[in-house]
Amino acid sequence: MDRFKQFIDERGMSQKALAKEMDVTPSYISAICLGRKQISGDLMKNMILKGHGNALLWIISGVHPEEEVKQLQDDLDRANDLIDSLERIMAKKFS
Repeated sequence: MDRFKQFIDERGMSQKALAKEMDVTPSYISAICLGRKQISGDLMKNMILKGHGNALLWIISGVHPEEEVKQLQDDLDRANDLIDSLERIMAKKFS
């Protein structure tokens, strides 16, 4: 779980500190980092409750929340451009 390990490193935490914050054992965190265990539902719940929901989404899906937001903004911009074009066409047609 490279992304899980990166999550820990980016926050400047130790595996032991994260384990304490998430109410799990350090060996469980280590096993996740080494790819020997999957993230349990309880750990997911604790990560969300502790404010790490966006990181959890990235860890599981591989899509960084900032990239997802940028993609959604790009999609919204394209949709707005289409609306503007349609409004111009309609204005010409009815004028």
